[in-house]
Amino acid sequence: LELERGDGTGYSLSLPYVPAGSIDWVVGDEHRRYPDFRQEFSTPTYDLYLSESGRPVLLLVWYGFRETLVEDVDRLMEYAEQEGLLDYAIIWDGTRSGGGSKGAYAIQRLSSEPFKTTFGNLRLSDTTAPFVERKQREFEENRLLDSGVSETIDDGAWLVDWLENDVMAALQAGEAYSNNVPFKLAHAPKDSDGVLQPAPLHFRGQMVCVFGPYGGSHLDQFAAIVADNDLAYLIGMPAGGYSNTWEWEETLLFPISKKPVVGYMWSVGHTIRPNGEVLEGNPADVDEYIPQTRDNFLNYYPLLVSRALGHLGFE
Repeated sequence: LELERGDGTGYSLSLPYVPAGSIDWVVGDEHRRYPDFRQEFSTPTYDLYLSESGRPVLLLVWYGFRETLVEDVDRLMEYAEQEGLLDYAIIWDGTRSGGGSKGAYAIQRLSSEPFKTTFGNLRLSDTTAPFVERKQREFEENRLLDSGVSETIDDGAWLVDWLENDVMAALQAGEAYSNNVPFKLAHAPKDSDGVLQPAPLHFRGQMVCVFGPYGGSHLDQFAAIVADNDLAYLIGMPAGGYSNTWEWEETLLFPISKKPVVGYMWSVGHTIRPNGEVLEGNPADVDEYIPQTRDNFLNYYPLLVSRALGHLGFE
């Protein structure tokens, strides 16, 4: 390659080259196989694996907290009850998970312990009133959504009541932020301490959660809840660390022609971890740090599962 520096002088650079025919390419997901585990069934939310050697442990490869989470988690609980799996340990693999909503619904069924959920607030500014108006319209049209996923378990009345009263009152009082409430009022009202109880039907065994930096947002909240409430042992790498409550989007325009320049989005609220810390830029740490490297790439997922099994006493 013939390149040029900033001062105009040129130089040559030779890059190493390997003929394509000499490379042993990894095709498909062979490098993500889980030794000794067979897949039982798949949903948009997760794939369920059971141990082929009969060890009392199930593996959930989690893909996100999307539209079908509630029905997919309900299917898991029905299957676990029918097959006698409720005392099994769980390896929860969220290394390829995205965000969404309703993670607390899953935790209420994956764990036998009460837990404090995440909280959230709203940054008060000239965007607040139009933001509240938008949420009021969405509520009236029954479409309070977060990236296409319903933000709340109920009809959204708790959320809209908080926006119309607490948030607008704080705006008029000149406050910088609203009060902190259970996250988006999805699972508890604004006067709640945020402590949620396990569902009547829930798993009773230990849980190991595996994380990585691929995803964040609601995945960050899931990680913070299980870490700060000591519900699971965490291995791998911390999640992405970019959870907030909401964002505000605007199109920036040229001042004279009014032609659009760029779409711009920024955070307008903090997610508060159960330990009281702001979550954005501060993801839950793992108990056992296992980074993915060029040396362990092809064996990374079996390595994580092996460490999880070792923690559970199955290795």
